[in-house]
Amino acid sequence: MSTPVALVLGGHGLLGQPLAQQLAGNGWEAQSLDFEDCNLLNPVELQPRIEFINPDVIFNTVSWNTENPAEKQPQEALSVNRGLPAFLGGLVKGTSRFLVHYSSDQVFNGRKDSPYTEEDKADPISLCGKSRLAGEQALLELNADNICIIRTGWLFGPDGDSFLKRLLGRAKTEGTVEVIHDQIGSPTYAKDLAQATLQLVKRRAPGLYHVANSGQATWCELAAEAVRQASLPCSVRAVASSDKTLRANYEVLSSAKYTALTGCPMRPWSQALREYIYLKAHLVRGCMAALQKQLTPEEWNAFYLALGRQMESTPDYSYGATYEGLVEALHSYEGQSLAQQKAIFAKRSTIDSTVYSQQFVKDLTNFFSRTQAELRKNLRD
Repeated sequence: MSTPVALVLGGHGLLGQPLAQQLAGNGWEAQSLDFEDCNLLNPVELQPRIEFINPDVIFNTVSWNTENPAEKQPQEALSVNRGLPAFLGGLVKGTSRFLVHYSSDQVFNGRKDSPYTEEDKADPISLCGKSRLAGEQALLELNADNICIIRTGWLFGPDGDSFLKRLLGRAKTEGTVEVIHDQIGSPTYAKDLAQATLQLVKRRAPGLYHVANSGQATWCELAAEAVRQASLPCSVRAVASSDKTLRANYEVLSSAKYTALTGCPMRPWSQALREYIYLKAHLVRGCMAALQKQLTPEEWNAFYLALGRQMESTPDYSYGATYEGLVEALHSYEGQSLAQQKAIFAKRSTIDSTVYSQQFVKDLTNFFSRTQAELRKNLRD
């Protein structure tokens, strides 16, 4: 049986990277295209690239998410949020390929006081939300059975840019940060969304689905919980939003339809946040401390073993891994020896040892994400 091929558009972004990692860890050949590779908005450039890769499934994570510039650059926002998905939909309709397109909670007007379902009427208040809805409609009008649209919430994760990454960066150096308290949504871990996406792809589920971590929070509540979990000496001050026209005050999504289909409930956002903070804080600090010592291979092995115990004691991070299995997966990372792995980390050890030092954290995040994916696959097999 041949290896299925996936193409992730926007593969270097907040969702694209964990999605590619999940695909690779589940037996897919995952390839990506970004604007650095070609103009994704130009079919003359994009279509030959797609045909060359010949993917079984296309994942479109590309979007125009920043509300303020969208109001000032309406045509650009529409080209990204409607033009690209419309082209991709036309490309896959009537073929054996499957398309997954990601949309947003911004398609709702916020006047509801209970989580939005797929049956609720979309009525966006911002230009960004209107362009996202236009992209959905362009796909739904094709009436194709090989297109899946996923609406999600306030994404955070170790890759790309996000509110949480910026917030935690500020919280390291500022004694107080101000965060709005009058918008409520569904904070969602990008890795959880990637895993849920694979569940839908496995079933080739067409149509519209809401996928977001369960629970709800204001931006202020999300920020305060993140700062608390990261043990940063910073206070979070609640303030009112300055412009009520750019985002609805209530954007909470219900994932009940997704759960009914897959049997996989989305975990609470606060639990997912613990994993995110744990990955970016405790693991980094542990590795940084280990790197300050001249460890023998045996001592390095013991460090990995201890790390495995620490990870296993955090159920939302360990994925049921055993100590020995985790150590084995870490040892076999890309066929590198312990000494080679240590050398990679050592190159970063002179960087500022704060939790969020850029390149070191990025490398470490990728390291653990990929080994965890390998480990989960091994455990299933």
